Amino acid sequence: MAVRRPDTSVGHFGPEGRVLGSELIEDPATVAECVRLRGLLSTVAIPHAEYKP
Repeated sequence: MAVRRPDTSVGHFGPEGRVLGSELIEDPATVAECVRLRGLLSTVAIPHAEYKP
């Protein structure tokens, strides 16, 4: 069985906020930084169930 490398998907947005696409990132240092930032931001994020646009 192949070993799965960690990865993350990064979204790209235009100046007007429209989605331009996403990019799969496999660099371990970048993935680790994304995981770190997600942890920090999750402490101040609004839970999905409570979000009202």
